[in-house]
Amino acid sequence: MGRNCCITIERQYGSGGREVARILSERLGIPCYGRELLAVTAADNGISIEELKKLDEKRTGSLLHDLVLYAFRFQNYNKMQEPFDINKEVSDTIRRLARKGPCIFIGRCADFALDGECDVLKLFIYASSMEKRKRRICEVDDIAFEKAEEEIQKRDSQRSDYYHYFTGKNWGDMENYDACLNTSVLGYEGCADLIMKMME
Repeated sequence: MGRNCCITIERQYGSGGREVARILSERLGIPCYGRELLAVTAADNGISIEELKKLDEKRTGSLLHDLVLYAFRFQNYNKMQEPFDINKEVSDTIRRLARKGPCIFIGRCADFALDGECDVLKLFIYASSMEKRKRRICEVDDIAFEKAEEEIQKRDSQRSDYYHYFTGKNWGDMENYDACLNTSVLGYEGCADLIMKMME
């Protein structure tokens, strides 16, 4: 594979996929893009980042509904009138960044966006321990422990729906990735170690 490839990471909520990406970014000295992609997309479409965040990773039904409503609220309606356009803009941004050199993309169906574009290491990060996932989101996102499991199920469902709608594939299906890594067993550093070896 080599170290000149891009890395895409899909992850369960609370699995620590973002932390694994951060570790890899530091070790490899390459940029990591996650939420930053929304800011670029928002600017390109004349939408505030706050407005776009409201649309981010919602269930497919409400995603379509909200995109159509928001399209009528902005002057550049012609550019946004198709619900798929926002995802297309994000995908175009991903491809532009990938052409500049190796980088890491978190979520945003980046594995699908880069298919056939360049060398890509496609990863899925998960955690088999629900307790560890609950503790992580309580710590990172300040969510009450008694509500953590419900929030995890909701976020995972949103991500699954979003991914399936825009790619036609099943989120988390091992056949869609080069490797699926369990942070509950390997830890964040351990996952990063294995990924580094895959890139040798």
